Amino acid sequence: MTPIPAKPSTAPVVSVVIVCMDQMARLRTCLDSLFAQNTRVPFETWVVAYRFSSSHLQDLRREYPGVLVVESDETRGFSENNNLALRQARGRYCFLLNDDTWMEMPVLDRLVDSFELHPEAAIFMPKILNPDGSIQFCGGVDMTIGYWLFQAFHLAKWRTRRSRYANQPGAFRTRNILGAAFMIRTEALRALGFLDERYFFSPEDTALSTLANCRGYSCWVDAGIEIFHDHSSTLKAHYLPVLLALQRGNRLFFADRGRLQGATITLLWALRDILTFFYWSFRRGESARLHRQVWSAMLRTVFSRATPKELFVRYSCPVPSGTAGNGTAGKENPP
Repeated sequence: MTPIPAKPSTAPVVSVVIVCMDQMARLRTCLDSLFAQNTRVPFETWVVAYRFSSSHLQDLRREYPGVLVVESDETRGFSENNNLALRQARGRYCFLLNDDTWMEMPVLDRLVDSFELHPEAAIFMPKILNPDGSIQFCGGVDMTIGYWLFQAFHLAKWRTRRSRYANQPGAFRTRNILGAAFMIRTEALRALGFLDERYFFSPEDTALSTLANCRGYSCWVDAGIEIFHDHSSTLKAHYLPVLLALQRGNRLFFADRGRLQGATITLLWALRDILTFFYWSFRRGESARLHRQVWSAMLRTVFSRATPKELFVRYSCPVPSGTAGNGTAGKENPP
């Protein structure tokens, strides 16, 4: 195992925050890759141990004695869990990192260097790669209803490929970020009120960058810094409740932009749910039956006023693996 550095005796420059839902194998890969780097800047590492078993909690403390552990046993979403550690962070920068990521370069050093070269930046994120090395995310445009439609019909990559805010070389301004890995100035994070806890799994990252843009902060990507993200491994067993929370979260996000936008996105999502449900109605087999159950639940809750957390809790019984596909916390499966 990679040697774990002792807790820094001086104030760290970076506070790394990782939320993990009792997935020790995945967390080991993430932490080992972090500690394997010959990092120049002092940093502290926080792990929010979300619903960890007692044995895994013991393993975490024994194997990584330099890591600061926050136990989280209540039902909490991505924002709430991260905020538990972010409110205690001592670093000048906070680096939010998913537990299903890993790095093969000194990402912390390079992101801090990018901030020093661009003092106007409030947020910097690396280029996110799929496990096979292809680009998963390298900046994004503003989340508008038009862009949501591109996402819903899986044309978002075509849209961002043509934008000056995405897939550019070197360091460049962007409008949207991905929550899998980004660094933010701690003073800016506090001024923005940390992550919005109304959301459960998404789109708190989009909400943060949108608010930052509105408040005059700038978001950046450095395409020369890379990190890998295996998003297909995330929350497969909770596909339905995550999808319901995502649907409600997006409605909240657009409602914040105005009543008309909130009503429009609700109607568009209802239309999408109807079309997807009918698509699976004409299919046969166990997988089609399970998908009909999922999209029937989507239709029943599309006009719900329940919070994303309430929907997640209500439908949190594990869904059989046939429905999970490649579902993630922030993306939807194609029909």
